[in-house]
Amino acid sequence: MQYTIDVHPIPASISALLSCQLCLTLLIPGPARAETISFVSDPSWQSFEMNPDGSRGAELGPAQCVCQVPGWPCYWGAGLSGMPGACWVWKAGVTPASPADLQGVFFSKMFTLSGPVNTGSIQVAVDDFAEVSVNGNVVGSTGSITDIGAAASAQSALRQFDLTPFLVQGANDVTVRAQNGPSSFTGLRCGPCTYAGNEAGLVFGGQITSVAPALSSSCASEVTELIPGTPDFGFGLFDTLQCSAVPEPIGASCLLGPPDLLMGSLGELGRVTLKFEPPIADGPGNDFLVAGSCNAINEPAEVLASSDGVSFVSIGMFSSGVRRFFDLAVAGLTSATYVRIQDLPGGVLPGGSGFDLDAVCALYQLAPVETKRTTWGQLKMKYR
Repeated sequence: MQYTIDVHPIPASISALLSCQLCLTLLIPGPARAETISFVSDPSWQSFEMNPDGSRGAELGPAQCVCQVPGWPCYWGAGLSGMPGACWVWKAGVTPASPADLQGVFFSKMFTLSGPVNTGSIQVAVDDFAEVSVNGNVVGSTGSITDIGAAASAQSALRQFDLTPFLVQGANDVTVRAQNGPSSFTGLRCGPCTYAGNEAGLVFGGQITSVAPALSSSCASEVTELIPGTPDFGFGLFDTLQCSAVPEPIGASCLLGPPDLLMGSLGELGRVTLKFEPPIADGPGNDFLVAGSCNAINEPAEVLASSDGVSFVSIGMFSSGVRRFFDLAVAGLTSATYVRIQDLPGGVLPGGSGFDLDAVCALYQLAPVETKRTTWGQLKMKYR
């Protein structure tokens, strides 16, 4: 994968002043992130009565884990080593005295996919018949209530079904209908049979993967608060590149957009709050960039973030270098709409050492839009 970056020449009048050399570091974006949902048969599934016509009836409650002999290992033959946490299930409230012959039950659960569907599959074993459906569409079935051989095979081995064609981005109803065989399947040891004489059970497990919501990337879109501190005294290279001559008040325009070496001094103990729309997201590694000047050692600042613009938490300090990257996860945040830069007292030089801010740019943002080929999430500016 190749990327082309256009770097516009710096005017000679400014170039002659530069003591910090400009260079670029290109980050090649990795493959789209996948979100995986794993599921197994357990009491988190709701069970529903099967009406005489085979349709889904009243809700019965959470699925009930069952075995042929309560407290003993189940002797249905399907191997479940690949399904940690799965149990054989039947309708809620079943007891040894419950009716069993040709009794049926539906197990249903909703899954929400935040991005486009990638793959989906389910493995099923049953005593005696099961039918899998997704969003009202029949995917397939296994076992039988008329063929005892097919019924025996269905409880002895897992059968896999592909759910992918039936899944959609958003809400998905995954349902498995199970039905017990007739009393003749018991060798006529009872008839009619209760559950103690004609046991039934269903076990399943699967995975659904989807593409995670697209991540866009951009720089701050709005200055929501600007409280200048004591004016900077205009010392050094980067004060000559500021978009406002000190002691004139700095404006919002020089703090927005990508890093461009046009900086605003916050002044001693000054601060600025920037808004991101969409919010910055907590992605892999660092999540946003703060670009300052190479005089940061003399003009330290604290970087804070907030989801509501009221409660801010510290993400870290900017006290060296000319660009720093920050990770929302260090403060336990999953997203942030606001970033605040707060100048700190002190520094190497005496007085008037206000932090020089160039730009704040997101590396990851929550947004249901297509990721552009070249964004600030893929391009990082580094000065030395």
